[in-house]
Amino acid sequence: MKINSCLSTLFLTLLVVIVVIGSGDAGAPTTSEPIPLTYKSFTKKISKGTWLVNFMSPYCTHCLKLEPIWKSLSEKYAPLRKTHRFFIAEVDVSLYGEPEPQFKKITKPSVPPNQDGKVVVLGAANWDSINDSGPWFVEFFAPWCPHCQHLAPIWEELAPKLVNKINIGSVDCTVEGDLCGQFEVRAYPTLKLFMNDDVIDYKGARKLPELLAFAEKAASAGIIEINADEFEHTMKKKDVSFLYLYDETTQEDFLDIIESLAHTFFSSAKIYSTKDPQLAQELKVYQVPALLVVKDEIHKGYHGTFRDIEELKKWINAEKYPLVAALNSENTEEILSGERLVALGVFDPKSGKSFNKAKTALKAVARRYFLLVKRRGGTEDGRSVIFAYIDGSKWSDYIKRVYGLKSTDLPAVIITDPTSEEYYDKTKDGNQLTFEELFDAIHDVKKHLIKGTSTMNFMEKTFKHSYKKAWNHPFITLTFIGISLGGLWYSCFSKPVIRNGRGSPGYPKFE
Repeated sequence: MKINSCLSTLFLTLLVVIVVIGSGDAGAPTTSEPIPLTYKSFTKKISKGTWLVNFMSPYCTHCLKLEPIWKSLSEKYAPLRKTHRFFIAEVDVSLYGEPEPQFKKITKPSVPPNQDGKVVVLGAANWDSINDSGPWFVEFFAPWCPHCQHLAPIWEELAPKLVNKINIGSVDCTVEGDLCGQFEVRAYPTLKLFMNDDVIDYKGARKLPELLAFAEKAASAGIIEINADEFEHTMKKKDVSFLYLYDETTQEDFLDIIESLAHTFFSSAKIYSTKDPQLAQELKVYQVPALLVVKDEIHKGYHGTFRDIEELKKWINAEKYPLVAALNSENTEEILSGERLVALGVFDPKSGKSFNKAKTALKAVARRYFLLVKRRGGTEDGRSVIFAYIDGSKWSDYIKRVYGLKSTDLPAVIITDPTSEEYYDKTKDGNQLTFEELFDAIHDVKKHLIKGTSTMNFMEKTFKHSYKKAWNHPFITLTFIGISLGGLWYSCFSKPVIRNGRGSPGYPKFE
């Protein structure tokens, strides 16, 4: 019994070691030379990890001067390939040229999608053929999963309602394991929309009206051309929207880029376009092309280049929420688990005037902060900030456990930091945080002038601290594990010795 117990402990310990060691990037290049990239390998290679790329030519004198420095840099930071997935590479543009902007021009399929109004069974054998047949809304499922069984008749009912709009497919992950692994399916059912080159996770309710609304929104995705009058009556009244301004001299492919972004962000951002000079004048836009985000009748512009697709996506993703976002099942994870500080109102929507007053106060601070960022040319002083509110009556258990707030404390406002898992409910003077002091408190938090309170309990903090220490000091950790394994091995397999009354060796006792 003792040996079996020891073997179990030994096996579990070995399993932990294997998981920790195996979490590294075994596929990273072993040479310390800069990694050569071609136009064929470029996109696939840089899709994982962080890459510092030198676009060079052997005929360029400046490139030749940089070459020994670049090689030295690559050699110095080669260890980071495994530990941080950081790679130094180069592209010989004399052979391969420079990569083109990475976007796919939107084209309609030659044949309307979903002509039969049926769910199509997808797998590795027919997966590649879906690219040219329009957008696909796909369910990844397992037959034994109760939630999948509940969704099955709804999924079948959805297909005929989207005839000539969206293809509906399903993938059985018990059969197509590699395909499900390719798209990082971690739970069942997982719903994903495949449209152009984008893969969009569906996070809404799995009921027919919500699924249908999402799919129809995807089918009608695209930019809407407007003029000054239409701006006043439609776009200006929305909580948040984007406006691309251009004229006859603007490069045509810029509009293609904006069109592709309208498809990428169809579920979270509405993008309009205009070449009306009157509207540009009213918005005080004197140089086109320009991209604006409009929130609550105020706006600010994008200051990057339109050739940088990833920077455009990053900016739209950061600005897609209204001045004050209402937390729901679709956005809570992104907002409360992101990198930005969150100025969070905790309200009771059933409280009537009290709720409206608190929401108005929070929006006033958000508006002031938005205009400050606009005056600064679109940059923030340190950490980015998003303003949001949560229904404290609906999520009463959560706010009490995480923020220590009771229903009698509402309305309340706090600043929460998802990266450090701390929240701030006091000013730097130790007073309870109020809406009037929120604007200054945000800057004080950025300057580390206010002490935060952890959102974790003692056990959670202890585990996280231990894990971080182990990860940052792998040699010490593995040494400790090695000693522990040695001790376990000795206790399991060494022969126990008993001694008689005179202290002489006796016979071992077997259990």
